[in-house]
Amino acid sequence: MHTDAGPALTRRAERGYDGSPSPLACEIPPVRIACLVVAMAVAALAEADPRVAELIAQLFDADAARREAAQVELERLGAEDTSGDVERAVEEAARSADAEVASRCTAALRAMRPWENLALVAGFGSVQAIDVEAGAIAWTRPGPAEAWVGARVRGCRAYVAPADGGLECRDLRTGAGVWALGGKPLGQPTGVGAWVGEENGRIICASLDTGDIAWSREGRFEVEPPRVVDIASNGNRVFVQTTEGPLALDARTGEWVWGVPDAGAAFQSFPGAVYVFTPCGSGEAEVEGRDPASGVVQWRTIVHGPSGLSIKRDPRGAGRVVLAVCTFVGGTTALEARNGASLWTSLAPRIPLFYEQSGDHAWVEDHDLRMGSDLCRIDLRTGGLDASESMAGSVLACLEDADDVYFVAGTESPYDVRALDRRSGRCLWEAHARGVGEEEGIRFPHEWTMERVGARLLLVDKAAGVTALELLDPATGDVVARQLLK
Repeated sequence: MHTDAGPALTRRAERGYDGSPSPLACEIPPVRIACLVVAMAVAALAEADPRVAELIAQLFDADAARREAAQVELERLGAEDTSGDVERAVEEAARSADAEVASRCTAALRAMRPWENLALVAGFGSVQAIDVEAGAIAWTRPGPAEAWVGARVRGCRAYVAPADGGLECRDLRTGAGVWALGGKPLGQPTGVGAWVGEENGRIICASLDTGDIAWSREGRFEVEPPRVVDIASNGNRVFVQTTEGPLALDARTGEWVWGVPDAGAAFQSFPGAVYVFTPCGSGEAEVEGRDPASGVVQWRTIVHGPSGLSIKRDPRGAGRVVLAVCTFVGGTTALEARNGASLWTSLAPRIPLFYEQSGDHAWVEDHDLRMGSDLCRIDLRTGGLDASESMAGSVLACLEDADDVYFVAGTESPYDVRALDRRSGRCLWEAHARGVGEEEGIRFPHEWTMERVGARLLLVDKAAGVTALELLDPATGDVVARQLLK
């Protein structure tokens, strides 16, 4: 393959698209030819637009103006390309040994991915896209609504669910409408599709790109629209909670695959596993571990406390321990994920905030109404406490990334914000966030969220018709900007 690619790539460098001589062959310094051939081969193998290979080659040109022009043109092509081929070719070229070429490719990728610096904030009266780098509002969609950034799902998309019904797909960069559906949105759109329920009980799966209906399913939903509990990649199943019990549908066709015919049953799904829990009287509940693709019961056990029961597990699927947490009467039972065997029981509800990378330890909140809260590190196999961080008030929001964990806690402004090393639990920095502070005359209730947007940590606090945005430097905790939306 390498033998055939060399001459073709050389001819492309010597001739332009109109057949005229190209200045590329004579203007590229010889010491950069190896990097050039690699970059052009990457573009060709990615099946990108033929112009991409020539533009990547032009990044190696001796003329600075031509290098700049190539970067600008790559940014334009990448923004218009819906296949992702241009982006992939430039991403590979960014690994070039040539420092300037790598820098220009990285800059071009940032321009192709404007959503990486955009945060979608759904306030009480509008949805706004915030450019965290510029600290400015990119666009506004009037009216109360829920909103999700769809860039992580498919392209540069924002999905908005107005309070009066429907689902809108918008261009995240400009706010322009792409498509819209009626009905009631069933949670956040995923890589499988966008989900809408109608009053007659029909569930619709629509294309993320066009809004066209891929499939719909009627029946079995007589009282209220179905609620999509979790759209997971587990065997391409859609897990739906209905008034007749939980169902698993084929994500591609909407066909019924398996279900639990018990109106009192509920379930939660994680990568590679589904857990069904059903009240069985005497203050107990039956918990089943099932295969997500077939619904086959792999194990079942009895735990204390059917009211307020929820299943907790490392969402990455790495954990070997499942926690059955009952928040209503208190109590936590740790189960072996493989066979459901009981490992330990706690009288207090231990709700995991985040899991360490090994999956064998988790940090949980131990809340005391009189003394505040402790963030405790527990051994999931034994229930033993290894370390703790004291806080004033309960944890309001928590965010994980590959190395660190960030959380905000407190009962009133200013709120505590901390960063922990997820490997050791060591506190990296402490800061304060004002949120919707008392100067606005609002004390409660508050709804906090936290997310990583570009190179910033975004904290959002909503209370009584006011939304407070605060941008922090994730390395230091320094507050970069603050804005109130009313």
